[in-house]
Amino acid sequence: MVGVSEGIRQFKTSDDYRQKEILKKVKPSSLKDSKLVENQKVESLEKPSIKKSDSVEISKEAKDKIKSSALNTAGDLAKNIADKDLSPLIATAKATKNEAVVSDKVIKKVSNGEVNAPKIIRRPGVIFINGFSLFGTSDDDGLKQMAKYIPGSENYSYRQGGEILDSILKRPPNQPILLIGHGLGGDTAVEIANKLNSMKYGFREIKLLVTLDSVGFNNDIIPQNVRCNLNYIGDQGGIFNDGPNIAKKPEYTDVINELRSEGHGEIVDSKEVQYKVFEGINEVLQDSVIQNNMSRNSINNLENLRDSISAN
Repeated sequence: MVGVSEGIRQFKTSDDYRQKEILKKVKPSSLKDSKLVENQKVESLEKPSIKKSDSVEISKEAKDKIKSSALNTAGDLAKNIADKDLSPLIATAKATKNEAVVSDKVIKKVSNGEVNAPKIIRRPGVIFINGFSLFGTSDDDGLKQMAKYIPGSENYSYRQGGEILDSILKRPPNQPILLIGHGLGGDTAVEIANKLNSMKYGFREIKLLVTLDSVGFNNDIIPQNVRCNLNYIGDQGGIFNDGPNIAKKPEYTDVINELRSEGHGEIVDSKEVQYKVFEGINEVLQDSVIQNNMSRNSINNLENLRDSISAN
């Protein structure tokens, strides 16, 4: 303040004026109160009240960061939900060496109900494939009877190669695949084995391939993904005789060619042939059961060992 003249008080600055107004409203009765007033005065000057019009505006960069963070969080949440809902599908895809990682597009379609999750078949694939029937030369009654008496087996026509392939691919790799085909059905069985013998399908193994007087083209060379091929050749009716089979890689595949006295249509009805086919199927399935039991025992032993270490 600069002083008083003729009843007019002058102030040097607006701060001086505000100081005067504070002192007018609060009259300190002691030195202690005076100091309190001074402190209140200083605080009021240093911390002016914030009006709504003075609120801070968030920068565009900050808004973008918040939006990006929210989108990422929402995306992670959606992915977690999808992973939970589709856990069987994704677990199978990861566990199956011949299956690619499930794409985000597939997960989205299944989540939205646009498509159904593929059914997983957890049993061995024992697949019988019928040949062409012409005036009783290949009625396949014997093949159908074999399929009937093997629980869980499947019976197809030689024209259903795509369906057979789909059925095989629904099974995890630990489930053995066995193909039994007669006539053109034998030709289809070899074609399927060749398709599975590729990077696309992870060189899917065929434990047993039975070809009963096969008819067709380019089905004499048995691919390396086949462990054993039993090839029965009828010695009557040369028009149907397709000849012996040869392993593409003998170190991987056992091929057994057997010439039979039966004709093309009777070879599947032969009790001796049926017995040998059943014997081959039973051997593969028994080995599979033993291996699965050994795997489960190994897992149990490891878990018991882990628990005992944790306890100690």
